Formats: sequence, C-alpha cells, structure tokens
Amino acid sequence: MNVKLLGTGNITSKRANSCVLIDQHILIDCPNGQYKKLLQEDFPFANLDFILITHLHGDRVFDLPFLFLDLYKRKRTGITLVGPSFLEEYVAELMRLAFGKDTGADILQGLRIRYIDVSESPSFMIGNLSITAFEVDHGNVPECYGYAFRHVATLVVTGESRMCPNLEEWARKSTYFICECGKEHENAFHMDLDTLKDFAIKYPKLTILTTGMSNKMKKKIAETQFYHDNVIVPDDDYELEIM
Repeated sequence: MNVKLLGTGNITSKRANSCVLIDQHILIDCPNGQYKKLLQEDFPFANLDFILITHLHGDRVFDLPFLFLDLYKRKRTGITLVGPSFLEEYVAELMRLAFGKDTGADILQGLRIRYIDVSESPSFMIGNLSITAFEVDHGNVPECYGYAFRHVATLVVTGESRMCPNLEEWARKSTYFICECGKEHENAFHMDLDTLKDFAIKYPKLTILTTGMSNKMKKKIAETQFYHDNVIVPDDDYELEIM
C-alpha cells in the first residue's frame, strides 16, 4: 500500500490542508487548493476511482466542484464518493454554489457518481483493501468519520477528532495512524499535543504521523521528545510504503 500525505496543514498554515492519497486511486478528502496541487504534480486523474470524505467542513471538501469539473471534461464516469449520510445532498448544493443550478446538475449527471453512506454501510472493499469507517468526535459536528485500511498491515486516517473510544479501539489494532493534531492542549474538537504524548506512550508499537497542523503546532510537535520515538511529523508529499 502506497500512502502519500498530499497535505499536512490546516487552514492557517502555509502547507496544503490535510489530504491523503492511497495507491494513486483513493483520495481522502478534497480540501481547498488540492485540485490545483494535483494538477501541478501531473496527477493521473484517470486513476482516481474513490473519494472518501471524513466530514463536511470546507477545509475537507471545497475543491470537490473543481475536481468534478475536471473529471467531467475528461468524460470520467463511475467515481465512488464515500462519506456521511447527507453527502449527496451536500455535494449537489456545493455544485450549485460553484457553477449555478443547471451547470452543477449537468456535471453531476454526467459523472454518474456512486455514493456510499457509511452510516449504513461502514465496511466495504476496494480491491484487496478492506475498509471500515468509524465515527470520531469532532465536537458538535455531525457524522465525522475516520477510516481504517486493512491489508497486510492496518492504516488508520483519523480525520479531525479529539481523543475518543473509537480512536483508542483502532489504535490497539493498527500499525500506522495518520492523526490530526491541531491544538496544544485538550479541547472539544481536535487532538492535542498533551493527549498525543500520552497516546504515543500507551501504544509504543503504533507509528503515528501527524497532520492538520498549523505552522506553530508543527514546530511544537517536531520539538517534542516522544518517549518511544514513534511519532513522525511529516511535510507535504511525505510517502509511506506499507508492505
């Protein structure tokens, strides 16, 4: 499994917003600016089959209209969009705002997108990858999800969440954890550095890669001495081969 962290920042950072690409055909989130970044990197858009959405905030989905326009012009069809129960309605409204009612609807009709509602179908297969969506705790934001990818090893992408029982459960079963860490101290919406330090001690065999970081938080995490040295603070485009 090839894993590329296309973005490791948050909305205030100079780096791209959190976004992960798996095996060149599974995109996790499509934040503002990501479509242009894919163009600049000569991404093979013909390969893109699945887009998994962690939650419906702008810094996770606002480039979907421009990506969809590109795919529409390439005459792509059959893309699968995975996420919360109200994802299809949200995307329709996003396309209307981006292009107007008729054009937005025409693009969606041409793409023939297939939707998977993870509140009803949390487990599914993509090739030889077994994928499970699980709810996380992003404060009062409804239907926020992390995703676990299982093949030989297990990779988890947490989305945005403070510590919660589902993160603990998947940490016990995983090898790699792409974990948002947006704050220094405990709060209602995000993983924080104080909690991350304890988490890294509790799961010494887990390799944790931080994302969703402001410039200030990236510096603080990078300067932190973790007891087991099992935390990686990656830059954009960091790649990981999971065998």
